[in-house]
Amino acid sequence: MVYTDARDLKAQARVAMIGHMGKAVGSMILYMVLVMIISELTSFSLPENRAAALIFSILVNFVVAVLVGVIQIGLKSIYLDMQFDNTAGIFSLFRYYRENQNSAVVISAFFALLDTVCSLPVLAVLIFEQSQSPLTVPLALALLVRTVSQFLVRTLFFPVQYLLMDYPEMLPASMIRTGERLMHGRRMDYMKLALSFIPMHLLGFMSMGVGTFWVLAYQNCTYAAFYKDMITARTKQNKPSVKDGPAPESPPEHLDPGGIYPPPGKAHSGESPEEDISLQEDASGQETDM
Repeated sequence: MVYTDARDLKAQARVAMIGHMGKAVGSMILYMVLVMIISELTSFSLPENRAAALIFSILVNFVVAVLVGVIQIGLKSIYLDMQFDNTAGIFSLFRYYRENQNSAVVISAFFALLDTVCSLPVLAVLIFEQSQSPLTVPLALALLVRTVSQFLVRTLFFPVQYLLMDYPEMLPASMIRTGERLMHGRRMDYMKLALSFIPMHLLGFMSMGVGTFWVLAYQNCTYAAFYKDMITARTKQNKPSVKDGPAPESPPEHLDPGGIYPPPGKAHSGESPEEDISLQEDASGQETDM
C-alpha cells in the first residue's frame, strides 16, 4: 500500500482548515475550557488515609477521563468532517452524548482505563511521597513514565475513536481490535508525525500560549488526514483491477442529515475494516485472531 507522507498530510490539513479556521480553533478552545470545568467539578478533598486517597484519586480520574473522552471523540469528528468539507458546528463536541452513546462511553472507558494505569506511578508519588517541593526526582520520573506510556498506548490504538465515527454499527470490541490491526506498519509513521509537532508547540509556548490552540487544531486536523489516508489506501487496494472488469455500479451515497460525512471505508468497499483485514490475512495464510 502507498501512503501519503507527513508533509503532504500537513498540507491537506492546512487546506481543510481554510475557511474553517474559526471552527477549528474555537472547537479546541471550547474543548480545553470544558476539560478544566469538568476537572474542577470533580476535584474533592482527599481522605487522610493514604490508601483510601489513592483509590479515591484513581476513581475520580477515571470518571473525568470517561466524561472528557466522549467530548474528545466529538472534537475529533469535527476535524475529520473538515477533511470531507462537511459542515459541523462547534457544538458537535457533544455529538456522542446524543449519538451512539453506548459505544462512545465504552471506547472512552477503554482509553480511560489505559490512561489510569499509566498514571498510577504519578498518583502513588503524589500521595505517598513526603516532600514539600513541588517537583522532586521521583515525581519527574513518574511524569516521564506516564507521558511515554500514554503516547505508546495512543499510538497502538490511534484509529479506534475514528472508527466509531466511520463505522458506528461496529461493536466497540471490534473497533479496538481493528484499530490495533490497522496500525500494523504505520506506528512509526504516526510517531514521527506526532513528534514533528514538538517545535511548533515550543513556539506556541513561547507566545504565552496564544498560538497553542492553533497548533493543537492543526495537529488534530493532520491526525484526521492520517486516518483518512490510512483507510483510503487500504480500501483502494481492494478495488477490482482493470483485468477483473469494471466494478458493479452502486447507488450514489447521500450525506447523513445530521452532518456526518460519508464513511471513506464504505465509499470504496462494502466491507468493514475488520472484515477487510481478516480477508487479507486469510489470503496470506496468517491467523486472523489477535
